[in-house]
Amino acid sequence: ATHSENIDSKQEVFAELESAANMHFVVQGCVMYRFSYRRVEIKEQQWIGEPGLWLNWEHAGQAMAVTPCSLVRLNCEKFREIVWQDLPQAEKYARVFYMYAQRKGRHMNDLLPDVATAGVMARETFMPPQAFDLSKCQPASNKHNSEWHPQEASDWQTLWTSPWNSSHLASSSALILCMTTEMKRDVILFYQTLFAQSSQQQPFEWSSSTEERHFNNRVMFLKRLIIFLAMNKVLFTDKENSSDLLV
Repeated sequence: ATHSENIDSKQEVFAELESAANMHFVVQGCVMYRFSYRRVEIKEQQWIGEPGLWLNWEHAGQAMAVTPCSLVRLNCEKFREIVWQDLPQAEKYARVFYMYAQRKGRHMNDLLPDVATAGVMARETFMPPQAFDLSKCQPASNKHNSEWHPQEASDWQTLWTSPWNSSHLASSSALILCMTTEMKRDVILFYQTLFAQSSQQQPFEWSSSTEERHFNNRVMFLKRLIIFLAMNKVLFTDKENSSDLLV
């Protein structure tokens, strides 16, 4: 399913709208990826083109070698044949990947998902949680993306919608994942509500009054929840099964 290839500088790795045949890993050298107005360098130990493994995918941009490169190509069709036969969870992961691509919409590209997001998706599929972990509610951040700072209208839309549906009742792991996702989204909304005024971001423009109303309703609920917790002097502890409560 894999093979190595050496290519020259300025040689095209794949073209925009070309049907994805391989996922590409850079062993040596540097590849430039062009998507819309973005230019991103793919360097050693990085990769590009994962959507081709899980979707009927056409490349959203162009990739070209900046320097002489050594690449490893993973054939998408052969990969699917192997995992579909030997890995029962592969079909579930493909559905998760498809839903992720749907949420990204026109912003989906060959660089996505980022490493942090891919890790979360894989853990949800192959290692479902058996216990709630508060640390998983912390938004992720890396040099390419930060969940603390939603950039697109679709990201905001995701924040104020709920992942909950009745099928979660059939699995404790699904309930834990749903609760974790809800709490992470609320953390981001808290941050944006309390601190966004002092940040250097451009003013956000709502795409519709409906979206603005959904956002305001959820923020109002969170503010009322804070007041409720404060008025009732709710205490907590960061130690398991501990009676040492903190204010």
